[in-house]
Amino acid sequence: AGAGVSGLAALCGAALGVPPGPGRAGAGLYGRVAAVVSFVNDLLLSAPSIVIGLFIYQLVVRSAGHFSGYAGALALAVILIPVVVRTTEESLRLVPDARKASILQEVENLALQSQFEVGNLIKE
Repeated sequence: AGAGVSGLAALCGAALGVPPGPGRAGAGLYGRVAAVVSFVNDLLLSAPSIVIGLFIYQLVVRSAGHFSGYAGALALAVILIPVVVRTTEESLRLVPDARKASILQEVENLALQSQFEVGNLIKE
């Protein structure tokens, strides 16, 4: 059961964490959107895991009336998203500008594909 929760959290965290990375690396988002994405990412990155866990507990577990593995996966995904965004950003900054356009297109395609897969997994 633990591997399923961790796997679902990793899938959701990666699917939602990779797309903002190129924008933070200076390759796509500019202005207010980039500022909001950066602020929210930095805020989530600095939030203690106990605060995120209590937030998910209040939002999901108390409203459902019982504990669930999905609530744990959601809490882990929220913790994982800013780490994936920062890692994607730093990785893309290492890419030379000549190759950056093709790599960004590939990252975008993979991110969209993984989001569809997560959506299909959650529907099941």
